[in-house]
Amino acid sequence: MICFILIIATQSWAETAARKSEYQLRKEEDNATSELSEQAEKLESEVKKRSLEQNALEKRYRRLFNQIADHVVVLTPDGKIVQSNGRFNDRFFGGKVPRGRLLWDVVPQDDRPVLSQVISNIVSGGESLVDGKISLLGADGSLAEMEVNGNVVLR
Repeated sequence: MICFILIIATQSWAETAARKSEYQLRKEEDNATSELSEQAEKLESEVKKRSLEQNALEKRYRRLFNQIADHVVVLTPDGKIVQSNGRFNDRFFGGKVPRGRLLWDVVPQDDRPVLSQVISNIVSGGESLVDGKISLLGADGSLAEMEVNGNVVLR
């Protein structure tokens, strides 16, 4: 009979220790979950804050870009117009540049090979173009000689 009581007491002690251990693990899990949730909220808040800052900077950039007195155009290496300011748009396209337009659309046929080579040199060699000269066709069909500066911009 004494053996029987001893076995029950030992088994009861082992179950109590396992329950304490399980309780402790659940408590640690709850704390970790709570901390993780708090960190996720902080991260979401930081992302929201930076997003708002980025949008404000983008608006300021666009305002500045469009208020520059010069004609400004951003191109892909193959000459596709990615972005252009209002002065460029008005002078060479009579307003907004339609999607998919190329700089070649406003470059006289004879000047295209030279400009193509210049753009290729800028893109491949990282060279800058300073005080280059090129003729462009205005929206009204007139030819305008332009001074061109260019550089690679990584976006």
